[in-house]
Amino acid sequence: MNAKKLNSPAPKLLKRQQAEERYNMSWNTLVKAAREAGALVHYGRSVFFNATIMDTFFDGLSGAE
Repeated sequence: MNAKKLNSPAPKLLKRQQAEERYNMSWNTLVKAAREAGALVHYGRSVFFNATIMDTFFDGLSGAE
C-alpha cells in the first residue's frame, strides 16, 4: 500500500514549557502573542503553540525576513 503524500509538512507544535523556553516569554504574554498570530492550538484540554506561525509572526515584528 502506498503512503499518502502530503503537500505541506505537519506543523511543529510546542507545549507550554517548550514555548516559554524557546521565546523566553511568560505564559500570559505568550498566549496573547499566539492569539494575535493565530498560532494557538487547542486539543482537548491541552494547549499547543504552532512554532511555524509564531516564528513568522515574530520575524514580521522585528522586520527580519
